[in-house]
Amino acid sequence: MNFSSVAALNTLEGSAFYGASKCAVEGVSSGLQKEVGPLGIKVIVVEPGSFKTDFFYRSIAINEQNIADYQDTAAKRKVKIKTLDDTVMKGWGDNNAAKVLIKAVEEKESPSHLLLGSAAVEFAENVFAARAEEVQKWKALSVQTDAGR
Repeated sequence: MNFSSVAALNTLEGSAFYGASKCAVEGVSSGLQKEVGPLGIKVIVVEPGSFKTDFFYRSIAINEQNIADYQDTAAKRKVKIKTLDDTVMKGWGDNNAAKVLIKAVEEKESPSHLLLGSAAVEFAENVFAARAEEVQKWKALSVQTDAGR
């Protein structure tokens, strides 16, 4: 079981390095699934959304000296993170995660990716729908790289 994040699906402004590290977890897990799967070894990528922990309060330091050019992107997100409350946290995960993880492992056919929290599921659905729409929009241009065209 490797822990990633929904941030690997679509990294938000102000979290580029965090998202990049989670993308690396996704990549190594994808290859590992193919390598050890035939040996009967499961690899599950856990993609939690936000959880009710102190991550957003204690673990993220906010620099008081912000660059003006970032006020509408990264700096805006930092203010949002600093002011979370229970109304914003609807659909966030809690201590039920351990039970869900155990269930996923015990399944005969475990998921290769497991989202945690209804907010994570909604986020992923929106990301995948937007990605599918973009693929279709640019398909005619994308296929022009095929050999022999």
